[in-house]
Amino acid sequence: IYKHLMGTWMPKLEAYEEPLDSTVLNAGVAELRPGLARKLVAELGGQHTEELREALAQARLLSRQYNSITTNQTVELAEGSLLAQEARNRLKSSTEADEREVIWKAIKRSDLDVSRDLDALFADLLRARQQVAVQAGSDNYAEHVWRQTNREYTIQEAVEFLDGMAEVFAPLTAQVDHDRAKKLGIGQLKPWDLTVKLEPPASNTLRVEEYVATAQRVLDHLDPAFGAVVRKLEAEGRMDLLPRLGKDTGNLSVHLFAYGTSEVLCSDTDGLMGFGTLLHELGHSVHSHFLSSNPNNLVWDFYNFMEVREFCAFVFNILGESYLYKNLNLGSDERRWYEQSLAAGFLSRLRDVDERVRIELWLYQQTRDVTIEEIDAHYLTLYHRPVVDWSAHEDILRKRWQNRFLFLHSFYNIEYA
Repeated sequence: IYKHLMGTWMPKLEAYEEPLDSTVLNAGVAELRPGLARKLVAELGGQHTEELREALAQARLLSRQYNSITTNQTVELAEGSLLAQEARNRLKSSTEADEREVIWKAIKRSDLDVSRDLDALFADLLRARQQVAVQAGSDNYAEHVWRQTNREYTIQEAVEFLDGMAEVFAPLTAQVDHDRAKKLGIGQLKPWDLTVKLEPPASNTLRVEEYVATAQRVLDHLDPAFGAVVRKLEAEGRMDLLPRLGKDTGNLSVHLFAYGTSEVLCSDTDGLMGFGTLLHELGHSVHSHFLSSNPNNLVWDFYNFMEVREFCAFVFNILGESYLYKNLNLGSDERRWYEQSLAAGFLSRLRDVDERVRIELWLYQQTRDVTIEEIDAHYLTLYHRPVVDWSAHEDILRKRWQNRFLFLHSFYNIEYA
């Protein structure tokens, strides 16, 4: 499924992108959607010149190389070689501090090896995206993306929103960090202490083989029509839930509108805590399924559509997990543990979104070559987590900006915010 999707479907979609944009614009269909005509004009650069075509093709080509670098990443431990996602799952479940440190350092050695290739790739990708902006008539890539997506708020308003969001999550994150350090019996957290499951319940682990049936039960509770979508995807063999060498380490749902179905790909499937990942992606699938089942819905403006799309997926995630915890045979302490973990995970996502959006806003408003050393240094100004001691590991901390969204989906995290 993965090879077919990435090797066949995605290149076909990209090939159709420009002629479809032009057809929609010229036929007047775009006028049916507020702002869509303006978006397409910006996307086509007024006149879609050969130089812009080449710049877009180069940026797409470079972006694709991210997966070729990261999908074959392995982590070497004493007992042998693990996939990167398998090693991360092992780190989460480790109950021994010494073991956590060993696993974390092995993962980060692997990450640093990969980071050298990602540094070189991003330097080229940033120049290519800057060239796209110039050829499309924008001062910088951030301005180009803003014109393209027709956002109803300015870049400055986005920053102000992030500032307001940080006021909410920063003190809560600090509280969670202090509580974590206290439970571990240490004064300051080390990086390898951040993902470990504190005193996880020993019962009610959820095997990946049970994920689909559990998802059907949960979504049937929300609405039987939602559960029917899951049964349809299962019957068609559309869900690929296990990490493996050569497979994207992310999680995604891609809807094939012409066929009224979705491909759901997950790698972060580990026990009851990882089940929310599948719920999130199924939220996308259900949302897209009901849009495409109505012939009056024209889903074209995907950039602005993402804000609604991510909201739906997070609602499925939160409501679905909450229902599951209430209806499993859990004791009150266990249920409280899972609910607190769900909240802490949500705070962690907000913090990651904050850092990712801010680094992108800084990077993509540049009109000059930015060195990798400058990017590393700027990221360090964005990382605020005083309870965590990164001493002797700053080389790893400064590379945290190298996330898949930056390479594959620029400014996508604004939709999460």
